[in-house]
Amino acid sequence: MNSMNKQKIVRWLIWAIAIVIIVTIGLAWFFYPEPYDFFNEAISNLGGINSETGISNSISSLIMTIGFSLISVISFSIFIDYLVTEELTYRFRKATWTLILSIGAAGIAIPYDHSSLYFLHYIGAFTFVISFGGLDFDCQALRFFRMRKEDKHRGKVHVSFDVVFVFIVFAVVILHILAFILDRVGVSIPDYSVPLTQKMVLIVNIIAVFLLDVEDM
Repeated sequence: MNSMNKQKIVRWLIWAIAIVIIVTIGLAWFFYPEPYDFFNEAISNLGGINSETGISNSISSLIMTIGFSLISVISFSIFIDYLVTEELTYRFRKATWTLILSIGAAGIAIPYDHSSLYFLHYIGAFTFVISFGGLDFDCQALRFFRMRKEDKHRGKVHVSFDVVFVFIVFAVVILHILAFILDRVGVSIPDYSVPLTQKMVLIVNIIAVFLLDVEDM
């Protein structure tokens, strides 16, 4: 299989991750047994054994477990592709991101309110969001540097858009990290800071995923 075909497969797999995220969260939200507070509740709440007010949440919890387990498998398959395909550019760098993404998704598949394994969920949620952003940022940034090196950036409006999006991806990831750290160390910040920035990272990165070219893989 030539490198172009392999890049297409990897891109389809990365797109599949974004699609599964959208479908999983959408279905979990639909079956959540009480009104979901988008601004104040984390996405993790959708996968809890019980809802925020203690109502049984078995259907949404199962949907989140299945969805993020599938994302973990897809991410790991991309990791293997990067590891064994020499033609893919910056493959070890991207393989690292996808391995962390796979581990993070596996952690999210565990309900956040599990009696003994809850800590794996929190570790997974943080690493998933950061690695998803890191992979997108790398792919977008490397595309810009590739086109600049090939002198294809002159007069290309879409490349300028890519540059802006690189900074947006970077900014929302840093914003989420700061909110997460400040919350953990006990600094007083609005309650919506962590869950809202978490969603911002996911939304921006899902958009960024669909902007990737085959050559960016």
